[in-house]
Amino acid sequence: MNRIETEIALGRDRAWLLETFSAVDPDLLAAPCTQSGADPDFWWSAKDHFSHLVSVERNFTRMVAAFVDGSADAVGSVVPDMPRERVDVSLYVDTGNDRWVKKYHDASFDQLVVLGERARATTLELMGRLDDTDFERQIPNAAWDGGTVGAMLAVPLGSHGRQHWAWVNEGWKERQLI
Repeated sequence: MNRIETEIALGRDRAWLLETFSAVDPDLLAAPCTQSGADPDFWWSAKDHFSHLVSVERNFTRMVAAFVDGSADAVGSVVPDMPRERVDVSLYVDTGNDRWVKKYHDASFDQLVVLGERARATTLELMGRLDDTDFERQIPNAAWDGGTVGAMLAVPLGSHGRQHWAWVNEGWKERQLI
């Protein structure tokens, strides 16, 4: 993705996410709907999924920043000691996701929106530091959506956000909340 495509995706996907989640009744937004991948006794709400997406944008922006600032291991600088085995990686990521979600579980949706605005401001500030050619550069060990700088900046709210929305809806249906 080039600079223009990345910024369009960021704006479009953030608007979609805000419109979609803010249209949900606050009680349903806070209702448990999906089980944690790390702790079967912990359930995420739709609001927790939104919070997670903020965390992903923050982390991916940090990875990109580390890469363009010369880090030899940009992914490792944000997720240190990540195991190499697929099963262990999933548990590692799920556990980290739960830590973030639990930290912000009691925040209001409006507070999470502000947190997302701060993450977006950091993303846009970073984009302003990049050369046009940086957007196509490959980040070593970044396995998300091709691992280019542009894709890493755009993926958190795009395909990832839509996947979380699908999981939220599946969870609501399974729990007969909708």
